[in-house]
Amino acid sequence: MRKETMRKSVKRVLLTILAVFVTLTGQSLPVRADVIWEPYEDDFYSKHYEECEHVSDSYLTNGEEGYVTVYLSPESSKEVAKIMNGKSFNVSFTWQDKEGKVWGIIELGNYEEGAGEKVAKGEDFGWVSIDQMAKVYDNGDFLIEHQAELEEYGGELDDYKVQEKMVIWTYPGSGKIKCELFQQIFDDDIPGYDHLYTDENGNRWTYLGYYYGSVKGWVCIDNPESEEIILSREPKETEEELILPKEPEEGLSSGGMSVVPGLKLAAGLVAGVVALTAGLIALLFGKKKK
Repeated sequence: MRKETMRKSVKRVLLTILAVFVTLTGQSLPVRADVIWEPYEDDFYSKHYEECEHVSDSYLTNGEEGYVTVYLSPESSKEVAKIMNGKSFNVSFTWQDKEGKVWGIIELGNYEEGAGEKVAKGEDFGWVSIDQMAKVYDNGDFLIEHQAELEEYGGELDDYKVQEKMVIWTYPGSGKIKCELFQQIFDDDIPGYDHLYTDENGNRWTYLGYYYGSVKGWVCIDNPESEEIILSREPKETEEELILPKEPEEGLSSGGMSVVPGLKLAAGLVAGVVALTAGLIALLFGKKKK
């Protein structure tokens, strides 16, 4: 059993390395298993991972005060960062509290603190209310918006021979390249394409929904290796109204003890019972002395 457990652990590490390698370079060995990175280094996530939902969405900070406050956890009042609006973060997992408020975990370890912002030293992660974030328009939003315009893929790229590299875009018209797949990996493995979409400029696109573990994106059928596709409209960044950034006036609050929903009420009740008990004891013993 111990050898089997070690074997599974080693396999998971190797698959993680390969998935990252694909994302960064576009060159890889064939991998047929999705590997999801999880922030187990964060204490709150490690305790509540079964309640968390994997989303992996990009957001812009968009707090009502012109900045967002990031907490140590959804159940803590300790502030670990105050970041001005308009900064981009990836939210890998979300968690919903008993009141229905949704929280997202963000990475702070490599964040470069802007002028006037407050970021606690030594904190690699933090949790922020999703209400204070503006979701960046992505492929999921594109698919929902253009669902009625999607046609069935008809094998347009099945016989295409990649000359140098195939360019993968986040979604048609985004202007953002997700990665590039080089010719060598197409020799013995043809991707599985899905959907056919034609944009307002007449460019035809197809969706590469799964390839080499983590590559997902769109290919321009008419110019699969071009990094310059004609766009007649400005790509969306977000569909939400962005609030102007403002520098935080106050520093970070240490917050004291964790604030768990219902904990303050429970603590108050306990304190009340203790006080009442102490009063009764004093009253009883006082009468005996008399």
